[in-house]
Amino acid sequence: MLLLTLLITRSYALPLNPEHLSLSRRETSHISDRSIWDIIWSCFATIFACTWIAVHPNIPGAKDSLWRVFGRRLAIMMYLLIAPEMVILWAARQHFAAVRIGKQFREQGWTTTHAFFLTMGGFELHDDKTFLRVLEVTDFTNLYEQGRIEWPTITVEQIEDRSKADFFSKGVVILQTTWFVVQIIGRGANRLALTELEVVTLAFGILSGVIYWLWWNKPMDVRCPVPIYLKDEKKERTSPTPEEPSDTSGPPEISMVGVITPGDVSGDVSGREDDKRPSSVIASSKPDSRGRSPSLQNVQTPSKFHLLCSYISEKRRERGTFYGLVHVFVTRPLLIFFGPMSDMLSLDTLQGDHSRVPTFYAPKDEADEDTGSSGVVAISAAILFGAIHFVAWSASFPTLAEKWLWRVNAILICTLPILMPFLGTLLNTKKQDEMSFWERIVDDFITAVLGLLLGAYIASRVCLLVQPLVTFRSLSPSAYEDLDWTSYLPHV
Repeated sequence: MLLLTLLITRSYALPLNPEHLSLSRRETSHISDRSIWDIIWSCFATIFACTWIAVHPNIPGAKDSLWRVFGRRLAIMMYLLIAPEMVILWAARQHFAAVRIGKQFREQGWTTTHAFFLTMGGFELHDDKTFLRVLEVTDFTNLYEQGRIEWPTITVEQIEDRSKADFFSKGVVILQTTWFVVQIIGRGANRLALTELEVVTLAFGILSGVIYWLWWNKPMDVRCPVPIYLKDEKKERTSPTPEEPSDTSGPPEISMVGVITPGDVSGDVSGREDDKRPSSVIASSKPDSRGRSPSLQNVQTPSKFHLLCSYISEKRRERGTFYGLVHVFVTRPLLIFFGPMSDMLSLDTLQGDHSRVPTFYAPKDEADEDTGSSGVVAISAAILFGAIHFVAWSASFPTLAEKWLWRVNAILICTLPILMPFLGTLLNTKKQDEMSFWERIVDDFITAVLGLLLGAYIASRVCLLVQPLVTFRSLSPSAYEDLDWTSYLPHV
């Protein structure tokens, strides 16, 4: 409180050497000047620390390599930099779902941490030593209510022991972010120029605080799920009778609607990923002493380049040369880029892959209560993120055009997150063949406007990421001046 009071009142301590009384603050500040590299390093280190600790990915598959796991985390960080409000929407969906599930199983002694562990793929269904699938919330509830599994006895301490982050590591990042915010406040209180990169870092730091709050009880970087085994009496019902021939092509199927369906369990019993081979090949293949299938030893897998060339040729035949190349090199990359954003918005199934929980998965809420709360949090965070950019409204820019470009982009990223959801509610919910001619015209017009607004929003976000680096070519002289924190301490 003393430090904040001194910052607000602009109080300065009396120098120890009276000869310095005649010198101005700028004349004596050359000792604590900072360079452009110091500013960039401080901002980038803060952004990386915030985003790296803020990301809490779901549990990967057993056969996922470290590079694949690392790549998924980098992808989440990239989307956090490009579209932080969408990542917050995903985090909010998981948060409110975990709170709801924790209350639902409170009588069994569960907490929000248990619920997060379940939603991120922390429990696997096994039949003896055979992996069957990762459990969703619905599967887990149905199996327990039908008496097929025992309630897991894992404690909060055991879950936190699997997590790679604790209160100390999170606290260090929060203290670093808080210290960066205090420095920004101190520079503003002393009329020292702020660089645009520092303003952007401040915005990411505050949004990271929102993600910390949403995922505070979610374990981080857990690699090993907890196995849950089917009860013995249930396995006996599914095992073949002595008169029936035993199928050795895979583990026994569990005939329960909505939990294990034909095709969910593969013949590969050594791992958790589904075997992509046809069932006929699996049945006819007998592994040798090294576990290799003779019928597949000489099969060559096509290279990625060969697959790409085949895909290009297929699209050229279907759409023609020009439109085929446009689809391959323009449309398809855009769909790949925006696909995860759609998953952050509404993904609530395993998408046919039962070896792991998808990257942007969140449990489905039948009452849609979580959807509304998550949307409010995401829109509020987007508005806050845009509003922080107004801190540099009157900052020093190399040219007047760049100053107005910053202002326009700040207004767009602050207002479009309100306008786009509003226009989305005006879209007709009827099927295309059930709408009248004018309803289709209005619906197509709103869709086109939404596309233009989305393009403008993405362009503004990219511009606000690039422009702070361009402005380093011409900074205000006071931007190089560092704060002398010793001047705020009273001397005895």
